Amino acid sequence: MATKARTYFDDKGDLHIRPYRIKDLAAIYGVCARTLRHWMEQNGIREDKKTCKYFSIAEVLAIVNALGFPQTLTPPNSSA
Repeated sequence: MATKARTYFDDKGDLHIRPYRIKDLAAIYGVCARTLRHWMEQNGIREDKKTCKYFSIAEVLAIVNALGFPQTLTPPNSSA
């Protein structure tokens, strides 16, 4: 069974704001999950009381606001 590639960015290179797991957010920022957790902790974002796998849209927005908006260097569907 073929797996579907995850799309985090639209055709213009902007991030889709939706619920994400820590590993998805790490992939978006291009780091490992441990590094992303460290960055979040340094910026006052706590995940201690997390009861589910996904960060809500509000939590994703808080993370993006604290860490900066991730951008792709080239749009995903461009022929470079």
